Amino acid sequence: MIKVMVVEDEPPIAKSIKQLIEQFSNDVKVTHIAINGQRALQALEEDEFDIVFSDISMPVMGGIELCKIINQLYPNIRTFIISGYQDFEYARSAIRYGVSAYLLKPITPEAISEALSEAIEEIKKYKKEAEREYLVNILNNETTPDFDNQKMAASMLVCAGVYPHTSEEGLLPGRILFDIIDIEEEMRLLMNGSDDFICLTGRSVAERIIVFNVDTIERVFEIANQLFYKMTNLTAEKKIPVNICICGELLNMNKLSDVFKQLRKSLKRKMPLFASSVIIMGEDSENTDIDCNAYKNNLIAALQTQNFDKIDRCTDALISFFVDTGAKHYELVMHLEKLLINYFDSIFNLNKIEELKNEMLSVLSNSLYVEEFIGEFSQLLKDAIQPENALEKIKSDSLCDEIAAFIRENYKKNISSTDISNKFGISAIRLAKQFKLNYGMTFSEYLNNFRIETAKAIMREDKNAMIKEISSTVGFNDQYYFSKIFKKITGIWPTQYLKQ
Repeated sequence: MIKVMVVEDEPPIAKSIKQLIEQFSNDVKVTHIAINGQRALQALEEDEFDIVFSDISMPVMGGIELCKIINQLYPNIRTFIISGYQDFEYARSAIRYGVSAYLLKPITPEAISEALSEAIEEIKKYKKEAEREYLVNILNNETTPDFDNQKMAASMLVCAGVYPHTSEEGLLPGRILFDIIDIEEEMRLLMNGSDDFICLTGRSVAERIIVFNVDTIERVFEIANQLFYKMTNLTAEKKIPVNICICGELLNMNKLSDVFKQLRKSLKRKMPLFASSVIIMGEDSENTDIDCNAYKNNLIAALQTQNFDKIDRCTDALISFFVDTGAKHYELVMHLEKLLINYFDSIFNLNKIEELKNEMLSVLSNSLYVEEFIGEFSQLLKDAIQPENALEKIKSDSLCDEIAAFIRENYKKNISSTDISNKFGISAIRLAKQFKLNYGMTFSEYLNNFRIETAKAIMREDKNAMIKEISSTVGFNDQYYFSKIFKKITGIWPTQYLKQ
């Protein structure tokens, strides 16, 4: 609801203005009438308002002085000045103090309609942005939720690609799905034109968190399934896995942070391997006991003989077995971690084995197709047993400089680790190791640092630049994810940087 205050010292006129305002829309209500500016300021201290219509000439405090104070103390309130005569100096003063419009008496329905239309659009946009920022802070544990205990909502987590284990989130290949599909527009259509939802980037750039208001849990399932159908159809050609995890009940908004931790946990536990699905949080999944010992033993034997061709074939056979049996993502991860521990336990120390496990998770997270993962994981194993050959093709620092130049040239695009690997014809895992050795940071960290430095240069040149436009210019398809990365790198929000 849009809350309006009318400030007018003549009750009949105030009543008439109130009627005209409330005729405009059922969502607009005049909740207070004040007889002068001083009384209006008292009301502003006690309640929240979105719009103030004020007469210009009143005892104690007039409209211009009131609007000046509102502009200083409540800059998000839209103000309108009402006058019985046209005066240029008054109008100029009103503009200086942020007044949205200068209305002449007698006020007509057309004048009210014109004044409110633009203001309400701006207010709704501001409120949605404020709610979005509030939810982001809650999910990042930067603020404690303080919603009305009666406020309930539905929630779901959308993940493009495989489950994101890695900190290389800026290069996750699944994120291209959100360039193919405008998920906010799709939600608006599914909500029958309503904007009663919030869409946020999740922990990684390949995830979207959606909070939306519906009446029944059946409607939640309906929207989730329709969104899933639309997304999988649009991405069928690129074969990007899409998984949507939904909460099976309407939630209390004060439990939002806990719910999304559970959604992500369910997603990690129940996501199919390189496939798409709709997952219900808390619903028990079948416990499977996958017997892959024969495939693992064959691969271990190949590692022992250091037969690279056999390692390739056995890696292919093992991972294809998991895919063919309909295994869950976490089941493959669990068995591959055991394989690394069992084989390398007598060769490497615990830190090195942990490093191998993290590299395996990074390779998996950055693989859009099973064939990519098979090739990269096989390369990881071969480099581990013959480390002297791991950087055989990377002969000088100049290659890493070429990679850095490629990233800088393509920073606006959705480049991935696979794109970099294909460009230079060398395994992504090998390139990533050498790049970090040379530059002290990952591909993703280098890309994000370059993007943020470019954004800072834009902001230094134009203090009135819009955050949404800046984020898009430097290659982020989500301004809130841009803000998150900006703060992570600089320690402050982009809005704060603009004010410096």
